[in-house]
Amino acid sequence: MPELLSVPVPTPAERRNQATFQALLRSLSTPGRPVRVEGDPWFGVALALLDLDVSFATTDKVLAAEYQSTGARQVSWDQADYLFAQQWDRALLGDLKVLRIGSPLAPAESATLLLPAELGGSGPAFEFSGPGVNGHLKVHISGVPDEFWTLRARACRFPLGWDVLLLDQGAGLVMGLPRTTRVAGLEAR
Repeated sequence: MPELLSVPVPTPAERRNQATFQALLRSLSTPGRPVRVEGDPWFGVALALLDLDVSFATTDKVLAAEYQSTGARQVSWDQADYLFAQQWDRALLGDLKVLRIGSPLAPAESATLLLPAELGGSGPAFEFSGPGVNGHLKVHISGVPDEFWTLRARACRFPLGWDVLLLDQGAGLVMGLPRTTRVAGLEAR
């Protein structure tokens, strides 16, 4: 009698986590193009990214407990693999200055930032270019302080820098901004 193979059937939560992870990959491979994620982006993205092998920091004490349920370690900003900042303030901008940007021998040891933004609409226009962008792409992003863009420009010196995921909670969207993406053309405010 032939041996029967069993095929694991993913749970609804596993399917949702996989779909979120695939959305994150799409957003990073096509910078500037918002991608829809199911459910609450902050928690869904955390479930898709965090596990026993990574560390995180967050500005939200309530979500910190939820994020720890993944097995990931909560650490200080300067040691974290993933940084979840659900709102902008002066302290956050200061904390960004200490983030890991990798090293020439290990650029992947940089931090990945998850930051709030409003994607699309009539926000300030930015021009993205680089790998994954066909020529130049005009992108409207609001809710991100000008100082962030300056800090990012200083941190991103190929192959070093941060990968950024901008989360628009209201619209359920994520936009990837890899360290290789060049950002220019900030409109006058």
